[in-house]
Amino acid sequence: MDSRRAFVGKRILYVDQKSNMSGARLSLLSIVKGVRSHGVVPLVICGKDGPFVKALKTEGIDVGVIDIGSLFSTDPRRIVTSLLALVKLWCHAARARVDLIHTNSFGAHIFGGVVARLLGKKTVWHIREFTENIEDTPQKKRWRKLIVSILLLGATFLADRIVCVSKAVRDHYANGKIDHKLQVVYNGIDLDRFRYGEGTDYLLEELSLDAEDRVVSIFARLSPWKGHHWFLKGAALIKERLGRVKFLVVGSRMEYEIEEDYERHLRNLARDLGLGNDVIFTGFRSDVPALMALSDVVVSTSSKEPFGRVIVEAGAMMKPVVASSSGGHLETIVDGVTGLLVPYAD
Repeated sequence: MDSRRAFVGKRILYVDQKSNMSGARLSLLSIVKGVRSHGVVPLVICGKDGPFVKALKTEGIDVGVIDIGSLFSTDPRRIVTSLLALVKLWCHAARARVDLIHTNSFGAHIFGGVVARLLGKKTVWHIREFTENIEDTPQKKRWRKLIVSILLLGATFLADRIVCVSKAVRDHYANGKIDHKLQVVYNGIDLDRFRYGEGTDYLLEELSLDAEDRVVSIFARLSPWKGHHWFLKGAALIKERLGRVKFLVVGSRMEYEIEEDYERHLRNLARDLGLGNDVIFTGFRSDVPALMALSDVVVSTSSKEPFGRVIVEAGAMMKPVVASSSGGHLETIVDGVTGLLVPYAD
């Protein structure tokens, strides 16, 4: 008997704290679309409305919004809101008669784990991130360490399985108590979407490029740990040596104040480096495959990438990649064969 038949008709509730279209949400979108094709009934709850909710609705996925902002707050109003959100999530899951709860972000793990235990259901935590960022202040690092300690304690009792997107992420959280629950499952991509030979003619006019221009691109949200400033500094060196090269910065910032400041810093840096006419900030784009097809080289300058789906997408489109030699990059790139690995900030 096909083992997949055992999942037909099962109802899985996916819970995510956010609704921006980052790599984590793109991967979750692929999952819910994929399980549906195998007869699973996917249900999704997001912590807020946004592009991800819109994308799910476009795909005909059952999605709702419950404010599961954070359990880690000392604001009395935020605490009350979180407790109400927990009750709402429990009621929603009970009415939907879910068979499994799958959480997709830090802010969702405890919520989903508690609700699953109350309902007597299994829960899967999907961990797609490290706990520290290069831009963290000492105070923020201490706060993150406390949050992680709480999460790991919660994982001991609330998580039946913990899916990690790379061995690097697994090793980051292994503490001897939950190691038997940790399972590495790499992110998949839609090969029908990321295929060699994608049309790019319309982009030449839109981005004011010539067919002879060589294009080097970075695809990432505008956040300091993604290392766009190193990309721009490297772009200046490349421009000196090769001349006719254009550099695409594909991605937008999220709602964090530090990312708003970082975007401003990047635009000023490009100008100060004399790249004002050579760097194109595209903002968020839904036509990433076409932009990758336009690129001659794809770059990832993250300080420590948990997985790096951009690397896999570029590989599917037969594009060479250059990336920092840390985190998930060490697992997705064969140095000197499928791409080049370089020290961070080199």
